[in-house]
Amino acid sequence: MFTTKITAYQNTSMLILSSFIYQIMLLPVLVTCTDGPTAWVSIVVALGIALLFTKPIIRLQANHPDKTLLDICADYMPKFMVKIIGTFYISFFIIASSILLKDFSEQINMFMLFRTPNNVIILIILLTSSYATQKGIHTIAQIAHITVIIALIPLLIVTIFSTLYSDFSNILPIFPLDFKGVLMGVPYALVGFFGLTILLFSNPYVKEQKKNLNENRKFLITSSLIYILCFFLIMFKYGEGEAKRVLWTFVT
Repeated sequence: MFTTKITAYQNTSMLILSSFIYQIMLLPVLVTCTDGPTAWVSIVVALGIALLFTKPIIRLQANHPDKTLLDICADYMPKFMVKIIGTFYISFFIIASSILLKDFSEQINMFMLFRTPNNVIILIILLTSSYATQKGIHTIAQIAHITVIIALIPLLIVTIFSTLYSDFSNILPIFPLDFKGVLMGVPYALVGFFGLTILLFSNPYVKEQKKNLNENRKFLITSSLIYILCFFLIMFKYGEGEAKRVLWTFVT
């Protein structure tokens, strides 16, 4: 299932897309965390932490290009430690995916399939995901790459144009900065870089390893720029007060 290699750009698309889905889901939380339109500072802090976290991983995977994180851990750690790490990762991934599935189905129900029950939407998503997974990582990466080109980029462009007549002063004032709110928002902002949890296991299946490790850094920077852009677009369009009242700010 995972014998076919993917390109570095396909891997990056997969990481950006998976992160973007979580980012639009977490933006309402970030907006409500801070007193004032300064949640973008939480994203910048989260980016710094993510870059620090990614640097040793990139070094490790450069020395073990054909191994996942768990394979590398198995070379240096006792078996019980590897099992604990594996169990933690699987539990985190299942919980995060379950929350995403529930919220994403609600968004589809609210904005597109008004009369379709949530459980039917969830079932269709699960069946589609199972089919793609059964076909292997190459199929998943191809779908992600195409989706970024034909869906994500046009979505961002349309959203940018929709804010042309908005009030750009909504992102002010920056000072005095709500340090407590910014720090409270950092964990949520970090979850927005969900692609990090995927690159730990997708990197060994990429053809060009050297190019891919550079793309890992670009993924974080690109993803954070999209993250901050989406936050600013929400502020431009709604302002802080209205943004806190709208449930799905970016989708709306």
